[in-house]
Amino acid sequence: MRLFFTVFSLLLLFAAPARAEFGDCTDPAYMDGFDDLSEGGDPTMPSLDITCVVEFEFEYRAPHGPRRIRGIRDINADWAFHEGALEQVEAGAHAAVEAMSQLGDFEVGDITLLILDDTYGSLESAEDVRTGAVTQENSNGECLVDVYMLSAMGAPEYMIAVIAHEIFHCIQKASLTAGQRRTGATTGAWWTEGSAEYFAALADPDDSIVSRGRARNFENGVREGAPLYEYTYGAAIFFYWFHEERGPSQLMPFLHQMADVDTAAAQRAAMRATFSDQDWLHFVEAYADRSITLPSGVGLLFTDEGEPLKFQTTHTERFTLEPFVINHGPLAYDCGAWENDLRPDAVNFGALPEGESEWRDLPDQIDTEDADSVRYRYAAINTGDSAQPVELEGTRIRSCEPCNDSEEIDICLVGEWEVTGGGPIEWMRSQGVPITNADPGQRIIRFDEKGVYFAKSFAGSLEMDLGDEGAFAEGEALPAAGRWSVSAASKKLAICQDSGGVRGTAHMTHGDIPVEQPGVGLQVMDYACSKTTLDTSLDVGAGPKMNTTYTRLTPPPPEMD
Repeated sequence: MRLFFTVFSLLLLFAAPARAEFGDCTDPAYMDGFDDLSEGGDPTMPSLDITCVVEFEFEYRAPHGPRRIRGIRDINADWAFHEGALEQVEAGAHAAVEAMSQLGDFEVGDITLLILDDTYGSLESAEDVRTGAVTQENSNGECLVDVYMLSAMGAPEYMIAVIAHEIFHCIQKASLTAGQRRTGATTGAWWTEGSAEYFAALADPDDSIVSRGRARNFENGVREGAPLYEYTYGAAIFFYWFHEERGPSQLMPFLHQMADVDTAAAQRAAMRATFSDQDWLHFVEAYADRSITLPSGVGLLFTDEGEPLKFQTTHTERFTLEPFVINHGPLAYDCGAWENDLRPDAVNFGALPEGESEWRDLPDQIDTEDADSVRYRYAAINTGDSAQPVELEGTRIRSCEPCNDSEEIDICLVGEWEVTGGGPIEWMRSQGVPITNADPGQRIIRFDEKGVYFAKSFAGSLEMDLGDEGAFAEGEALPAAGRWSVSAASKKLAICQDSGGVRGTAHMTHGDIPVEQPGVGLQVMDYACSKTTLDTSLDVGAGPKMNTTYTRLTPPPPEMD
């Protein structure tokens, strides 16, 4: 029996993982490992000369076995600390351990926090060390953290977040590859520092001072047109959004996919491999509509409106999407009906109508008549490796202004009509133009009760005998729209064309001539209307008036019975 217990005890002994002891803080060689600001042992930097005491030490369970955290300091170093800040260092360590339980699988070694005043003489101003701490790792796998209590972040209200941030760097150093650790200090700083800020927000959900400050950092990058992979602490905004979309358990798998090569191209490739174009657009959309919050649910103060796109008349907005640069802003249309043409088709672009919560593709058509004007928010991001030129053409097919300053209509005109006599070709023939053959096409127009008209597109052609210089023209009238009104007293019909026009080609003996002409704008003509027929007479400025006869295609309005 005694032999059994002896063997069993030996089995337990060898089953327990071997664990290195903390380094001896009285050993100068060990303490030199903390000298991160000396950039690898710069002989011009002073050595630490402290009487070391252990402020606190505790053990906790990590995914791969028990680990320990301790805080050490100079016995005389606390005289200038902010009141209550020293106690918050230990509170930050416990809060970080609690937050670790949400991460899933990760590696981490034992951690020593060296609590310092201005030991290195490096904190001449509060901005010299922005985070208040730096982290490195010694050859035994122990993570060493310098905590600068006299820095800008040395106040007690910051300390839990600062300590959690640095402890997450310890997790990164133990969990990621050597290549990832190298790029994480340069082109990968966006995910290194951004994820550490996110972890700090997990550990200290009540602290919104630092976290909200990251919103300003992020917006500065957006205003400057910086790609996301050039951000540092401000990239926390991405990870706050990541928390809502994927959750903390997916953070380490995400970091494992980050680049291990120190180039911007490698960062972009890793970002594309990790998230789809649609995922990246969803992130920009969430930022654009200000729906990103801290992990605690506390809102962030975003103030950047972005670059506005405004359409008051038909025109084309041209802009360039640089790789992983966030583009957003208000998108406004004046009163009327609009057609949108976004080029190229593959642009990663979303639109959100004001007052709604669901992002969508930009509509091909927008009608603002009922609302006088319509505002959207837009969001766009290019996930490629080169700049992407973009054009957004907004065509105003009709406006809301009354035609010819009149809102009067004649109910007789309401309906769909086809040209069955007269018109431009017959007028030209009457004036001696040598037209030998013509196909005017099927010309159909519809008038509605709101004072809006629509004309269908049609194709036509004509030939002329010009002697030795024969001519043949072919083309099409584009779909047209606009407004109409009447003056019943004088029997005048006004047509206000907002969109449309003609385009085609004149084939001459000496070559082809392209023809393109926009709509004619305002035309006022005499008219006479019955249940079946509409006759118009237009003064064209030279020669007789141009008369046109229309035949009704739809039943007359019931009011005419």
